[in-house]
Amino acid sequence: MNILFINPPSLPYTYHIGKLTDGTGANYILRPAPLGICYLSSAVKAFSKVSSVEILDFIANLENQPDHEAFEAFVDDLICRVEIVPDVIAWSMLFSTSHAFFELIAPRLKEKWPGAISIAGGAHPTNATAIMFADNLTDYVARGESEMSFSKFINQLVAGEPVDVYGIYDRDKLERQGGNPVEIGEMPTNLDTLPLPDWELLDMPVYLRSSLGFKRDFGSAPNAVAFPLMTSRGCTFKCTFCGSHTVHGRRMRYHSVERVIQEVSLLHQRYGVNLIIPEDDLFTANKARTKELLNAIKDLKIPDIELQCPNALSVNTLDEELIDLLESVGMRICTLAIESGSPFVQNEIIKKRCNLDKARRLVKYVKSRDMYCRCYYVLGFPGETREMIEETIQYARDLGADWANFNVAVPLLGSEMYDQFFAMGVLTDHKAVWASDYGKRTFDTPEMGAAELVDLQYRANIDVNFLNNPLVTGGQYGKAITVFADILRHYPFHIFAMYMTAVCHRHLGQNDKAESALADILARVDTDECSQDQLFRFGNLIPDLQTFLLSNGRAVAKG
Repeated sequence: MNILFINPPSLPYTYHIGKLTDGTGANYILRPAPLGICYLSSAVKAFSKVSSVEILDFIANLENQPDHEAFEAFVDDLICRVEIVPDVIAWSMLFSTSHAFFELIAPRLKEKWPGAISIAGGAHPTNATAIMFADNLTDYVARGESEMSFSKFINQLVAGEPVDVYGIYDRDKLERQGGNPVEIGEMPTNLDTLPLPDWELLDMPVYLRSSLGFKRDFGSAPNAVAFPLMTSRGCTFKCTFCGSHTVHGRRMRYHSVERVIQEVSLLHQRYGVNLIIPEDDLFTANKARTKELLNAIKDLKIPDIELQCPNALSVNTLDEELIDLLESVGMRICTLAIESGSPFVQNEIIKKRCNLDKARRLVKYVKSRDMYCRCYYVLGFPGETREMIEETIQYARDLGADWANFNVAVPLLGSEMYDQFFAMGVLTDHKAVWASDYGKRTFDTPEMGAAELVDLQYRANIDVNFLNNPLVTGGQYGKAITVFADILRHYPFHIFAMYMTAVCHRHLGQNDKAESALADILARVDTDECSQDQLFRFGNLIPDLQTFLLSNGRAVAKG
């Protein structure tokens, strides 16, 4: 068997066309390493009879993508580079945002290799099984974790036997179950029975390029080389906005500390990785095990070792002792998942039940350790009123974390929140929801229109992170300048980052640099549509900026 894995873009593919922007001028690519494919590849090599395994990795090649007119030629060129004739084409789709790309590319692959059997797996196919079979774009769907079921699937194909694997569906099996699939693939109780991820399958230099990854450059050493890993699977919490349990379940399963240390050591020895990014849903679920793991990582004595958890740490499973240990293995940026500053929303709507008083204590402690503290918030849950949202914004403003990441509640397929929005009658076009990134709202609710919610979210961002930035109000001007520089690297049009940079330079007595930042604002407002839109919509939040622009002959529209 020759197996070809397909790694589609994580965001809607239209966001990557042309200048590699997210549609608002932001210059970045969301490029998560496909750990799922790496695990599947190593498992199928260990447990099945395969001749060769290759990956058609669209994510790894996004930076070479041309403009819209040449996009199809770009795709065809990548397909032509595949060296094998695949017997099995295996799609890995973590996000629903990949569905439109699947519909576009799957027919091309069938035309190129008409004899290949196609199968789709990952979180999206697990929760959209029936839809995946539409238009005959795939022959099978693998639901849930698939290392074991996919290996059995391949072995049955090799033997010429009818496919009969728990968790793997074709159209007939789906129909026999009334269109409501109930099986998910076998979940290994002992994760150490799985072989190490097949990193060699990937173009590792692309994924090791930290500037295009999840890590934040301002909190890392210049030579940091980042790569993710998973030390556990599962999550015991029942947050309504999360659908991960549909794949990994709610029971915690762990790799042994010895196995994780082996993986960290090999990543460092082979690729120079010294910035570890756990992608666990609940990294600190078991305190004793977390302590043992962190101490073992520290004992490796990897030079300039760092650890970041951009998926965010749980407030309820974290304490000061663990924060000290995280710092000892190089955590410089501590990210906490708070989601809402409203006790009612926490307890009655999203069921996260984050201890908001404990969050205040932990943020204060993190900052006392001179770590950069980021907190995540989500606005616009089902039934959440404007007053509750304002409560969250006020909480974030008062909390004093170095950065507040405000997101719009976009329903993830498989989550309770998705079902709630559907029951409300506001999700009338599923594919339209999937075609937007997870930071925008495509539908109105009785509480708030989509445009109003997005506007409120952005205003909260400007208010808390720029106008009232805790680093600035706390007199940490040099650190604030570094943070704003990182914002401008990703969002070069951001006039509020430029303005706050000028404010910081003024406080430091660096008037020439302040004037330079202000001159950048004038140039951007004259030439950049994104900067002009920012000024038009939100310029009234900073009267001093409006005064500066008016004094320099620029028209200012009140947002």
